[in-house]
Parts: sequence; C-alpha cells; structure tokens
Amino acid sequence: IISHQQIIQNQKNQIQAFNHINSAQVSWLPHFHDFGLFGMIIQSFYSNLETIILNPLHFISNPLLWLQAIT
Repeated sequence: IISHQQIIQNQKNQIQAFNHINSAQVSWLPHFHDFGLFGMIIQSFYSNLETIILNPLHFISNPLLWLQAIT
C-alpha cells in the first residue's frame, strides 16, 4: 500500500534530484508504468511542469520523435 505521504515525499525527492523547476519534460512511458505515472504525470501536477507525453507505440516505431520533442 502506498500512502499519500509517500507519494508527496517521492515528488519532493524528484524535484531535489532532478532540479527541474521552471522546465518541461517529455516522456514516452505509458501512464501504467510506475515512472510514467509518478515521474511524469503526478510530477507535472505537483511541480506545475509542462509535460509532453508521446504515444509509446509512436516512439517505438520512430524513436527520433522523442529527440525532436526534446528540442
């Protein structure tokens, strides 16, 4: 069981580790993947990050899409 307090602490740890305040993030990870959910979706709400989520199937068929989205 994951508690609300653990989720909040995880989000704080990510901000401290990645120092991504006032930036954007791009992901191809699906929302049912742990890092896709906690690292991208919840983190975007918690820290007010602009987040672009690519369709994982599009990424698999053309990985350059991810690099183009980053630039």
